[in-house]
This record gives sequence, C-alpha cells and structure tokens, in this order.
Amino acid sequence: MAENERQAREQDMALTRDFKETVVDRARRDAKFREAIFAQALNAYRAAIDPGTWRSVSSLSPVQQRRLEKLARMAGRPAGETLRFVLRDGFEFCEWEVRESRAADGETKGRGAVPGSEAQRRARQLIESAHGRRRARGTDRAN
Repeated sequence: MAENERQAREQDMALTRDFKETVVDRARRDAKFREAIFAQALNAYRAAIDPGTWRSVSSLSPVQQRRLEKLARMAGRPAGETLRFVLRDGFEFCEWEVRESRAADGETKGRGAVPGSEAQRRARQLIESAHGRRRARGTDRAN
C-alpha cells in the first residue's frame, strides 16, 4: 500500500510540473486566459484584505485605478499600500505629497545634504545671532 501511495505522489509531482509549464505556455499565447488568471489572483487578493478596503478598490473607476497605479509607480510603492493613503488623504494630497517629496529628493541630490548634528549647529547659530541682534537693538533704544 505504501508503495502505491509513493508512486501516486511521484505521478502527482510530475503532473504538477507539467501543469505549471502548460499554464505558463498558455498564458503567453492567450490573452483571455491571462485575464482569467488575473481575475483569480485578484479574488485571492480580495480574500486577503479587509472587506472595507476591497469595496473601496472595487468602487474605483477605471480612471481612478489608472491614477492609483501611476501614483504608486511615482511613489515607488505597491498599489495596495498606496491605496491606504489615498483612502485616508485623497488623491490630490497624495499626488502633491509625492511630487514635493520627489522634488526635495532631487534638490538634496543636487545640493547635497548635511548631517543632522551640523544642521542643528547651524540652526542654533542662526537663532543666537538673531537674539544677539535683537538684544543690541533693545539696548540701543533704552539709552
């Protein structure tokens, strides 16, 4: 009996390997098959996230879905993760935030960055010099 089970398992493994190759080959050839597989993957994804989020995703218009995908690419994050922020803050704010962050990153690359301790030292120095000027003006007025 154990020998039969082992042979059956080996056959299943061989069939599984052939099946995977068959699926990959068919997906390369057949667009409708790819769409069906995508729909299955989407249903699996749907089962993995909470119903409220899924209702939000499924209620997005095609234009909003493309907008979400574009925003996710710009942010360098997965669309599902980006969706959380869009649902919380809205498209306009998220798009503005990504644009500003990318601009700041570009500016930092162009100008360079300083360590936090150096930034703090410069800020303290600026504040102290402003207070020194204020004190000097205050003493001049008193005389």
